[in-house]
Amino acid sequence: MREWLAQYKYRGREAFTPIFQRMMGQAYKRMASELSGPPHAVSPWHIDAVTYVPLSPSRLRERGFNQAELLAIGAAAAAKAPLIDILERTRDTQKQSSKTRRERLSDMKSAFQLQPHAADVFQQILSRRRTLSKKNEIKILLIDDVYTTGSTLNYCSLALLQACTDLGISAQMYSLTWARS
Repeated sequence: MREWLAQYKYRGREAFTPIFQRMMGQAYKRMASELSGPPHAVSPWHIDAVTYVPLSPSRLRERGFNQAELLAIGAAAAAKAPLIDILERTRDTQKQSSKTRRERLSDMKSAFQLQPHAADVFQQILSRRRTLSKKNEIKILLIDDVYTTGSTLNYCSLALLQACTDLGISAQMYSLTWARS
């Protein structure tokens, strides 16, 4: 798996994309099944939107694609939920793979914020809710490729949760990653 991911991210093997997307879709389905409770639950668990960890503009130019975004497409398809592009990096960060745990935790702090159109996106999602029982609550699935310390997911989640709080929306964050290092 490590070699596949290295080929994908650093050597431009985008041919792996459909396989990785199917894998992420299957992971979402397992997660949803586990969180739904008994097999015939009255209201099965579902998410309202899928988003992903953004790359910096320079890293996106260098790589040519955002692997987390491509993985998120697979999860969104399996969830039958919209894929939303609402996070952005506030600054470039160095590659996390070359850092210690402490450096990773420190480097990701304040590295993410929501894009200016996020409030409109949240309102659109809320207006299309499947159920109205909790009309001001949103469940968001955050996708990344590799979980190492959790700092990237944590800081992205904090930015999303703070924005929802500011808008008077109750939010629940969930995450899936393709691999754990």
